[in-house]
Amino acid sequence: MSTGDREGAAALLQHAADRGSTDALVRLAGMRQEAGDREAVDPLSEQAADRRDTDALEHLAGMLDEAGDRERAEALYQLAAQHGSITALRRLAMMREAAGDRKASEALAGRRPANAKPPRPFTSKQSSMAAPWP
Repeated sequence: MSTGDREGAAALLQHAADRGSTDALVRLAGMRQEAGDREAVDPLSEQAADRRDTDALEHLAGMLDEAGDRERAEALYQLAAQHGSITALRRLAMMREAAGDRKASEALAGRRPANAKPPRPFTSKQSSMAAPWP
């Protein structure tokens, strides 16, 4: 993809995000992250938080976690959990476990927010890509 194509794609994604598309927010954040512009992800995360879109927050947190930015990833997972995401609570528990904080991990794992949203079902695409349970 040429630089012009990326800029055009980013402009279209920003346009869609400005009109409420959280999918566009996540894709734009991914483009910014790949380009090494980690600071550009913050305002996009804030937009997702303002919209209370837990799916977008989870995706953005995962992207930050994969990039090694555990602190910001944890903050976004916390925000998603506050908005009722059980998936975010599980991710936080795993992060705490990986950090050696078993007590916090167990507390998070046993927590269920009052406004909990049911876990998202796997689509055929997700389940075919998922690693089998050990």
